[in-house]
Amino acid sequence: MDRKDVVRPFDGSEPSEPATWSQGGGIREALAPLAPTMALFALTLFDRALTALNPFHRVPAPLLGVVLVVVVGVYLRHRREATWEQVARFFEPAQYFLTHRYLALFYSPALVLLPVALPLEKLTMQLVTRVLFIVVIGCLLTAVTTAFLVKSIRRVSHNGHKVPDSVEQDDVRFSARFIVVWLMVGCVGSALAWWSWRFVTLSQLALSVGVYCLSVRIPRPANLLLNPMVVIAVAMNAQSFLLGRVHENMTYRAAIDVYSRTVRPVFFSQLGPIIFCFAISVVQRWDLIVAHRLELTLGCFASAAFTVVSTAFLSIPLIDDPLVTRSLLSRGMTVALALENNKLLQGSEAITAAAVALTAALGSIMIRPLLTVMGATDVIVRGVTAAATAHGMGAAVLGQTEPDALPYAGLAYVICGVSGVVFTMMTQSLLLEWTSR
Repeated sequence: MDRKDVVRPFDGSEPSEPATWSQGGGIREALAPLAPTMALFALTLFDRALTALNPFHRVPAPLLGVVLVVVVGVYLRHRREATWEQVARFFEPAQYFLTHRYLALFYSPALVLLPVALPLEKLTMQLVTRVLFIVVIGCLLTAVTTAFLVKSIRRVSHNGHKVPDSVEQDDVRFSARFIVVWLMVGCVGSALAWWSWRFVTLSQLALSVGVYCLSVRIPRPANLLLNPMVVIAVAMNAQSFLLGRVHENMTYRAAIDVYSRTVRPVFFSQLGPIIFCFAISVVQRWDLIVAHRLELTLGCFASAAFTVVSTAFLSIPLIDDPLVTRSLLSRGMTVALALENNKLLQGSEAITAAAVALTAALGSIMIRPLLTVMGATDVIVRGVTAAATAHGMGAAVLGQTEPDALPYAGLAYVICGVSGVVFTMMTQSLLLEWTSR
């Protein structure tokens, strides 16, 4: 790769791919440093427009955006190939920034806020323990079953297309100077927090970025469990605890509330654009996805149905309260779809949201070691299993080091969520009667 064809990221790291924006000269070359910002702005604007104009109030705007991107992208790819190449080249810097370099960072608030998201005031310690047991065993069962289903469907369908193995990449590295600057800003902000709450926000944002950049340096095999989201969650909760101990008129809960009100919206504002990047990657690999449509569609639907049924089997003998049992059945979906699905099952929104967060958090910790132990190597099995087990956080953890598996994880992330809702609608009366016993 010629060094003149490289646009060095602002974080001082070495890019893994040539920046096509810098090729061709003229205006494109002059605008190359602004390419990620322009592409991110376009994706964010698209997300805001969909949110404001979404005619289907029950359908999350990002899900609608995925459908639009895939439909329009596939049309352009087959009918206007030159146009599609220009569109893909425009969004390439945003894809690299969002889905390869900083993907796990944007999902980290869900894990940081997990300790305060659990409705402990509504649950006894015995019930919390049982819910944790159900989620852990459920994640294990979902991962093993999904990997087996996808492989079995491929074997039965006699699909002759070869699926490439997922190759782990270790090129996500940040310069030491970049890391030190963020950590220093975070520490100085923490020291000045006694003066203004604004410094708490600054320190939390800076420490999140600094700790994330530092955590990607954790070597194997420690990084299988100590993935960046886990490290960020531990660091941010430790900082909030220390702020509550050191500064007067401040508590752990108050510091976490500041994080929830200020830092979380900053990171979560990019989840829509991230999903759109997943959709662009799906279009780019459309031929392989069509060739393996049975594994992706039937495998995701069977996996979503299994998650609902297995959760019911685990919950009914252990939990006496039908409300809690019904609330846990939607744990295998992303939050937006889970809360809509919860209305069909007449459960508790607070418990459902906590169950989804627990599933994503615990599943994201377990998924890479599980896939390694099971010997799952190809990109489709690893991508579908990660998304089915831990939703977007599973896709984030896997995509951090295995970008080739990310498009399939992103597609499975959507299909599994929709499949779970469809399965619940088909079996609503049966599930309600079953969980009432």
